[in-house]
Amino acid sequence: MEDRKETQFQFYIEIRGIGSQLVQVGLTLAETRQYPLIVVLGHPEFYSKFGFKPSVDYQILCPFPIPEEYFMVKFLNSDKREYQGTIIYPPAFSQV
Repeated sequence: MEDRKETQFQFYIEIRGIGSQLVQVGLTLAETRQYPLIVVLGHPEFYSKFGFKPSVDYQILCPFPIPEEYFMVKFLNSDKREYQGTIIYPPAFSQV
């Protein structure tokens, strides 16, 4: 029974476009705050709709082993050549 409720909830979220709305709000806030870039770990088909590209193309690396296409970057207010290297997550992320 729980699986059915979870599936119905996931369908409701997807049909409403809530994930896309959240990404748009995040991008707007990041641009307003003049963040230079955003990195995400997620599905390439979804995030590419918002202009995210594989981070490895810009020599920006994920700190743990994952398929390269799932770690993506979007530059906002910066020169793409200015940022390179391995992303460092806050310690709280290592506890997940």
